[in-house]
Amino acid sequence: MSPSAAATRILSRRYGADRGHAAKLQSGLVKITFENLGVLDPDPLYSTWHHSHPPLVQRLRAIEKHAKKTQ
Repeated sequence: MSPSAAATRILSRRYGADRGHAAKLQSGLVKITFENLGVLDPDPLYSTWHHSHPPLVQRLRAIEKHAKKTQ
């Protein structure tokens, strides 16, 4: 994955949280994870090596943390 693609994902998540859509972003991520039968909190080492995105739990926490900062 290119650095610009990673930056785009981070900025789009922050943009949504900045606009008051944190709960909708979190709900969507949970729905996608369950539809794809994803693991909610995989082993950190395995996840770092095999996955292109952070685990769901980390992503939900990051959105929540950012949303609290912008309130």
